[in-house]
This record gives sequence, structure tokens and C-alpha cells, in this order.
Amino acid sequence: MGRQGPADLAFAAAKDYMRQVFRRVKAAGLKLNVWYHVGRDVPSNLAREYPEYADVDSGFVFDFEERSLSEFLENYPEVDAVTVTSLHETDSILSRPGSTSRRERLLRLYQAVYAACKKHGREFILRDFIVRQSDYDDFTGVLGQLPRDIILMTKEVLGDWWFVRQEKNPFIPLYAGRRLVVEFDLYGEYQGRGDYPYSDPEYFYKSIRDLIPFKIEGAMGRIVHDEERVTQGNGYRAFCPFSLAERDSPRLKAMLSKKISLAG
Repeated sequence: MGRQGPADLAFAAAKDYMRQVFRRVKAAGLKLNVWYHVGRDVPSNLAREYPEYADVDSGFVFDFEERSLSEFLENYPEVDAVTVTSLHETDSILSRPGSTSRRERLLRLYQAVYAACKKHGREFILRDFIVRQSDYDDFTGVLGQLPRDIILMTKEVLGDWWFVRQEKNPFIPLYAGRRLVVEFDLYGEYQGRGDYPYSDPEYFYKSIRDLIPFKIEGAMGRIVHDEERVTQGNGYRAFCPFSLAERDSPRLKAMLSKKISLAG
């Protein structure tokens, strides 16, 4: 083993810290899901070392993504699942020049992520984010070509960070027969962008009960992160799986009735 430089030592320290955090999460009985933003904040020297990374037609970029994610999962065995937002967070792949179609790019990217997760025994969660008709056409067009054990995630309503008194997401029944989790925003503009998650146990309890006929695997709760007091989007998510026996149980109702606080 060669001599380690400052960058190696910094990486080792960061990795050790993150693994300590991850182990605390696991010790609390929670599953650990990481959000993967493809091609975001890549190192400035990446294009110099791998010029073929910019060529989407060569296929190198998809192999690179699979190998990079596989290395991450090797370094962090505590991670249970990897989530990719379908089109919204894959612009680094979709916007590149090349003759490869938009759908083929999405398909090859999802297959690369799935291969890395499958290799290491982790779940792959594919989150839809449909804004335009073309988004819907491409996402549903690719979906039929993907393995059935991929977990889909969609929002409770179509709005983002705005949920009370909105119509339910019409895409939920379209995913019938596939593994599905539903994302709830526990914070939104309707509540005045406060610094605490929205707490209305009856609303969430009824909403989850309404999803039972769709045989979803669980619910994902999203709260605003604490880096900024007023933020426009990013958040933490917590996954709550529930079996058929638990869906209508007093235990679930008691769990949902607990008020959530960011303090402590």
C-alpha cells in the first residue's frame, strides 16, 4: 500500500464519520436509503481523466455509473436502498449531445443502477417526477422494460411540498401490480413554510388507509432539511414499511399519531 496523501486521509475521515452516522441509524431499527443525483457535482477533473464520460453514445457513461455506484455500496454496507428521481435528476444524462434517444438513455441508466444494487443485494427505488406529457410518455414507455422487483415511488398528490386539500395522485392506480411506496410531504407551503414538519395524525392516518386497496409496500415521509430556515426543495425522508397485518392495527395508528419534532 502506497503512502497516503491529504486527499486520501480526508476521504478516510469522511467515510469513517458517515459510517458512524449510518450505524446509529441502523441501531435505531431504521432502514437507510440514499438519494442518488446522477452526474451532479462531479469532480472538475473527471472529464480530463475520462473524456469518454461526455460521450453518451459510447456507453462508457453507463458503465461508469454502475461501477461508481457499486464502489459506493462496497464502501457503505449499511445502505439498504438507492433512490433515483426518474427524469428530474437525470438531466446530466439526458442533456448530453448524441444520437441515443431519450428513452434509451433512461433505460440504460436505470439498468446500470439496478445492476449495481442487485450485485450488492440492495433495493433500487425509482421515483417518478412527471411534469410534461413527454415525461409521462417516456417514463411509462421505459417502465415496461424494467425488472419487476424495482420499487416505484410516487407522491401522494401531484403537488410538491403542498398537499392538504389536493386531489390524490392519479398515477397511483396506474402502477398496480408493481412494488410501490408513496411519498408524503410532512412540510409544505400551505403551512406557511414553518421550521417544523406538518403534524396532522388524522390526515396521514386516513390517507394511508385510503392507499390500502392499492397494496402499497410502505410510505415515505419527507421533511425539510435544517440547513436553511427557508428552503425551496430538498428534504430528508424516512421510510415506514407496513405489512398487511399492520395496516389496520392500533400499533400503526399509535405510531402515526405521535407528533414529530426536529428538536433533539
